[in-house]
Amino acid sequence: MREKDYVVIIGSANIDVAGYSHESLNYADSNPGKIKFTPGGVGRNIAQNLALLGNKAWLLSA
Repeated sequence: MREKDYVVIIGSANIDVAGYSHESLNYADSNPGKIKFTPGGVGRNIAQNLALLGNKAWLLSA
C-alpha cells in the first residue's frame, strides 16, 4: 500500500503577541489591559491551512 503524498513547508514559526488596553493609553502611568498570544509565522500558517484542507503537511522551521 502506498503512503499518502505529503507537502514539506520550509518557513517561519513564531508566537504573535498583541497587547490591548481597556481604555485610552496614559503616558508614564499604568494601563490595564490584556495580552494575547497566538501562533504565527508564514510557514506555520501555510502548513496549518494545508492540513485543514486534508493534506499531510510537514513544517521545517528553525
